[in-house]
Amino acid sequence: MDAPFMARNSNYSTQLAEACAGACEECTDECEQHDEEHCQVCSDVFRECAESCRKVMPA
Repeated sequence: MDAPFMARNSNYSTQLAEACAGACEECTDECEQHDEEHCQVCSDVFRECAESCRKVMPA
C-alpha cells in the first residue's frame, strides 16, 4: 500500500506507514488472544509487518 507513495517521495508516506503499523499491531493483539496455530502464525506476520512499517518512518 505504501510503496507507490514512498517511490514518488509523497508527503503522505509517513502517515500511511503509521496507519499500516497501527493496523498490524491491532491485528497482532487480536490474534494473540487465540490459541489456534494459524492465529499465532498470523500474529507473527502482523508483528513483522508493523516492525517493517515503523522502520521506514523517520525517527
